[in-house]
Order: sequence, then structure tokens, then C-alpha cells
Amino acid sequence: MTSPSRSIAIIAKNEERCIGRCLDSIVGIGFDDVLVVDTGSTDATVDIVEGYFSTGVRLVNIRWTGSFAQARNFAIDMVAPGWLVFIDADEWLSPESAIHQHLDEVDKLDDITQTAFAPTIKDIDRTSYVDDIPRIFRTDSGIRYHGQVHEYLVVSGIKYSPVDVFSIPVTFFHDGYSPGVMEHRAKMERNRSLLEEALAEEPDNPRWLYFMLRDTLPILTEVQILELCKRLSFLAENTELVTGGDRIGALTYYRRALRLACYALVSHQSWNTVEYLCSEMDSLDGMLNPDSCYFRTIVKILNHTESDSDLQKAIKIRNSDHSVSMSTISDKGRHLDAVLAILLERSYDKETAEKYLGLCEIWNDAFFEDTRLRTA
Repeated sequence: MTSPSRSIAIIAKNEERCIGRCLDSIVGIGFDDVLVVDTGSTDATVDIVEGYFSTGVRLVNIRWTGSFAQARNFAIDMVAPGWLVFIDADEWLSPESAIHQHLDEVDKLDDITQTAFAPTIKDIDRTSYVDDIPRIFRTDSGIRYHGQVHEYLVVSGIKYSPVDVFSIPVTFFHDGYSPGVMEHRAKMERNRSLLEEALAEEPDNPRWLYFMLRDTLPILTEVQILELCKRLSFLAENTELVTGGDRIGALTYYRRALRLACYALVSHQSWNTVEYLCSEMDSLDGMLNPDSCYFRTIVKILNHTESDSDLQKAIKIRNSDHSVSMSTISDKGRHLDAVLAILLERSYDKETAEKYLGLCEIWNDAFFEDTRLRTA
């Protein structure tokens, strides 16, 4: 039996900074087709890609239509039936990923025609990762993308039919959210414009509401933040009114939105509104939420009103695996470890705080230091 074709595609525009790095990570490792779809670059992107023609890389130029889904669907139609992997230009494939070995295993599974697989995408700037963005699927399955930006996969021809998504142990690295890159590419303004179009077409799609909040948070007013949260809350309570969206659902997006809103409003020093949002978190679970504990404690630390009871409360929640698992910040409780260390330092001394951190999971990123900066 002939194995299905394996292709990998990149959608690119003005990616001279990183397109070569991406291509270096994927050429010559066994893909039948490496396709770059350029949507109108005005920098050296095309010249760089042309330098890879001798390795079998293909380049197709198309006009940007204002929709990432259309660009990705064009790429789907340009490759042979079989497996397709999408990788962004500001990402690169880990040499240890053994992607073809994992695809060999997936090929043995039954009925995966309406299933997509999500690699782990590690952000080296934020020292974080996501593992729920599907990038790998069969092109002969009828799967297509939907949405101008933050596009998601659906079964073509069936309205509101997001595909099933499973993780796959393949790692992409990413650096497109560093401050300099964000400023250079003006992602925030671009995404806001595209999300406004998406919301005009699907005003009750929770995915668009959430990403409007996430992508434009630095420029939103408190009123605008609360309005987006309230719209998500309404959809979470009235799921029959939801029009479109992926399998994540309105309730999960609302939980994530509450977290983002609290981050922003703590920086605005909107203490009463933060308390209101924390109460919303608690009401969703019918108990004290680990994230509400975190934000309430941050507020008290900033205002120098923390007490021993705050320390005891944080310890109690941190010791409950069930409570910690409900967090949308860190399901390992690392945000609680951060505030506990601050409380211990203030209530006792720095040595006690450092001793506590020594008992915690090894800190392999800047999470704790970032938290310290927020409370400076």
C-alpha cells in the first residue's frame, strides 16, 4: 500500500527576518513537497525563498485578500492529497521532533479523516507553550479553514462543524511575539481590523470575541474590556445562541477572558473591577478559584495590605490539586508559588522565600521574575 503524500506549507508576507530559519528546519528531512505561499511581500522574502529552489522548495505568489483562511485553503488545494503540515514563517521545527515517525504511527489509526493534530508550539520569548492549535491533517478529508484571522479548522460544507483535535509529540519553536517583532509587523492593528470583520459576520462566535480581547488588550479601555467579557458570559450561559466557533466553547473562552481582563485591570489599578472579575471566577466553580486568589493577592501586595490570612489562604489553595487544576494561568500552581514567595518574604524574610522556592518545581523561565515585576 502506497503511503500518502506528506507536504508542509508556509504562508508568508514580509518574513525576511525568519523565513530562512524556518526553511532550514524543514528542507531535506523527508517531505514530498515544501510549499511557500507568499501573499505580497515587499521585502526580501521572495528572494530568500528562491534561494531554496535547488532543494525542491516551491513558491506561489497570490494576492492578499484579507483572510488567512483563504490563504491556507489555497495552500491545501496546491498540494497532493495526503498529509499536510502548516508551519508559520516565524516558527521552526525542532530537530528532535521526528515528525515522520509520528505520522507513521498516526497512519495506523482508524478513521482520522475529520481529525487534526496539534503540535506543541514553544514560544521562546514568552517562555510558554501551546498544544491545542491544529496544524497537521489530511488534505483529502474535506477539512478547510474558516475565519479571517485566528482561523480554525472545520469540515467543509457542514456549517459550524469544527474538527476533532488531538495532540501529537512534535515541537515547533516560535518567536513572533517579541516586542520588536510585534511593533515591526503591527500585528495588533491588523488583527483588530480582521477580527472586526469576523465579528460583523458572526457576532456570536466566542472565538472572535476572545481573540478581540486578547489581541487588542493593551489599547482597550476598561469599559471595552468588560463589554467583551459580558458578551462571552452571555454566550456561555446561552449556548444555543452561539453561531460558529471551535470545540473550545464559550465557557472556556470566558474563563480565559477573565484572566486576561484581570491582568490588564491590575495594571490600570482598577481594584474594584478586579474584585468583580475575581468573584465571577469563583461563581463559575462554586468555590474559591486559584486564579482569583492569585489576583486578589497581587492587588493586596501592590497596596501593601496583605496579611497572614492571605498567606494561609494561598497555601490552602496551593495544596489542593483539584483547585490548582482549574487554573487558566498555570495548572501546576506556579503563579501561586510566585505570590507565596512574595508573601513569605514580606512576612518573614528573603531567606524563607528562597527556601520555599527551592522546594518548588525548578523554575525554567521568567514566570516568577515577571510576577515580581508586576508587584514592584
